[in-house]
Amino acid sequence: MTAGSGPADDKEQGQGQGKDDEPGSDEGKGHDPSQDDGKKPGDGAASTYEHDQGFKIGLPKGWKYQSTGRAGARFTGPDGQKLLLGWTTTPKDNPVSDWKNQENYMVRSQYDRIRIEKVDFRGWNTADWEFTYVEGGTKYRSVDRGFVVNGGLGYGMMYTAKAADWKSEERRATWRTFTRTFEPKS
Repeated sequence: MTAGSGPADDKEQGQGQGKDDEPGSDEGKGHDPSQDDGKKPGDGAASTYEHDQGFKIGLPKGWKYQSTGRAGARFTGPDGQKLLLGWTTTPKDNPVSDWKNQENYMVRSQYDRIRIEKVDFRGWNTADWEFTYVEGGTKYRSVDRGFVVNGGLGYGMMYTAKAADWKSEERRATWRTFTRTFEPKS
C-alpha cells in the first residue's frame, strides 16, 4: 500500500487493508490547533494540526480533526468535506500500480474512476487516484494522493467533497491548502 489511506479503507471496518500494511495503532491524540494559529501567510490555513505520527497539516477555516483509526487521521470540513490522511512504513515503489491494485478492492456505491496517474508533488514519488461515488443519495468526488517520502514512509491524502461543488473556488482552495501545508514526519 502506498500510504494506508486507500479509498477502500475509508470505512470504519478498515476494508481493503493489506496484511502487512498497518498504518499504525496510534490513536492519534495530536495537537489541538485551537491552542495556536500556526499558519503561514498565504497558505490558506486558519490553523495547523500536528499529529502524534509526526505529520503537520494546515486546516482551512471550519475544518477540524475528528479521530484516528486504522485507516489514518480523519478531518471534517464545511458542507460534507472530508480528509483522510494515512501513512505506512512499508510504502510500495510504484504508487500508480499500487492504486490500480487497490482499485480491485474498491467497495463504493456507483464507483466511477476518473483517473489514476503519476503527478508531480514536491519531488516525491506520487500518484493521484480520482473517482466519484454515491453515498446517502449524494454524489461525492475524491482525490487520493499517494506519495512516498522515503523508502520507509509513505502517505495518502484522500480529500472528498460533494461532486456538485468540485469546481468551486472554495474546494480548489481547500485542496491547495492541504497540499501546500502538509509536512511529513521528520
